[in-house]
Amino acid sequence: MGAYKRGGHTVWDCKYHVVWVTKYRYPVLGGDVGVRCRELLRETARAHEMVVHAGSINRGHVHMLLSIPQILLIEEFARVGVETLFARSPRATTPEDQLLLQFQGMIAEYERAQILERSRRGKRHRAQQGQVNVLSGAAFGYRYVREPSTSHATSPARR
Repeated sequence: MGAYKRGGHTVWDCKYHVVWVTKYRYPVLGGDVGVRCRELLRETARAHEMVVHAGSINRGHVHMLLSIPQILLIEEFARVGVETLFARSPRATTPEDQLLLQFQGMIAEYERAQILERSRRGKRHRAQQGQVNVLSGAAFGYRYVREPSTSHATSPARR
C-alpha cells in the first residue's frame, strides 16, 4: 500500500491517461516548441501537486499518465472544455443510455447529499449533548499538540 495516498477519511490512487491534441493535429510540437511544452507541463503538474508517471510528446499530440489529487475534480476540467472519457464504463451513445447515466448520477448526488446531511445532524446532536467540540478538528495543514503538565489546552502547531 505504499503507492496509495491518504486523506482524512480516504485511501486513494487516481491515475489518469491524459491526451492533448493540437488543432487539426498540426505537427507543431517538434523541436524547441516540444521542449518548452515539456517544461510547461512539468511546472503545471508540480504547481497542482500532480505526479507525472510517464509522458510522451509527439509532433501532433501529448500523452501523459498522471496521479491527480482528489482536490481537482473532473467537473473543473469539464468547465473549461476538456472532454472526459471513462475507459471502464460504457459510453452513452443512445438517448436511453444517456438518460440512464443521468439517473445514476442523480441518485449518486442524492445519496451524497443524504450522507452529508446525516453527518451534519450527527455532529450537531453530539455538540448539543456536550460530547464533542464541533471545532475539535485542526485547520487543514495544522495539528493539535497537547501542552505539557496539567494544562488541557491545545494549540495549533504547523506541520
